[in-house]
Amino acid sequence: MERYLKLLSENEQKNGNMQHFVLELIRQITFDASLSSKERTDEIKKIYWALDEYAGVK
Repeated sequence: MERYLKLLSENEQKNGNMQHFVLELIRQITFDASLSSKERTDEIKKIYWALDEYAGVK
C-alpha cells in the first residue's frame, strides 16, 4: 500500500489527473499475466486502501 501512496503523491505533485491515473493503475494490474487472480485482487485492494488513506490525509 505504501507504494501506491507514494505513486498517488507523485502524481498529484505533477498535477496529474487522479482518476485517469488510478484507472491506469487498475488496468495495468488487471492485465498483468504474471499475477494470479488472488494477487490481482490483493493489489487492487491495496490501491483502494491507499486512496482511502490518501483522501483522509488531504
